[in-house]
Amino acid sequence: MALVSGAGNPVGGSNPSGTSQGLNYLGDHAYAFNQVAVTDSETTFFEFTSGFDSYVVSGLQIINYSNSADDMQYKVYLNEELIASWLPPTSTNLQEPPQPLQLLIPPSTKVKITGTNTGSSAGRNHTANIVGRVYA
Repeated sequence: MALVSGAGNPVGGSNPSGTSQGLNYLGDHAYAFNQVAVTDSETTFFEFTSGFDSYVVSGLQIINYSNSADDMQYKVYLNEELIASWLPPTSTNLQEPPQPLQLLIPPSTKVKITGTNTGSSAGRNHTANIVGRVYA
């Protein structure tokens, strides 16, 4: 079933395989890729509204590829409600972050995924991706 509703790039656009904050639909799959420099203010990786007639079961992976010891914090919001927040492991925080974090994205849901560099105002390079399966 080809999904033709929702946000992102369901049926075309300027660059469906490039980086952006939107969710792209390809048949029964959904994906998003982005690269951002995370600063000491909440920086957005993704912000989109899911399709109105389907839900997405997906995995979210965020990778900090900067050579820094800054403290990062990541958050996932559904309809402006915080549903997940975590800190990557450091010398004092040994908890492994969920990689990938499993997400169920309901129909017609506003999704926002952010990061904050709590250790420095310098922008630290990150990549992020969402890959999932669309169900009607």
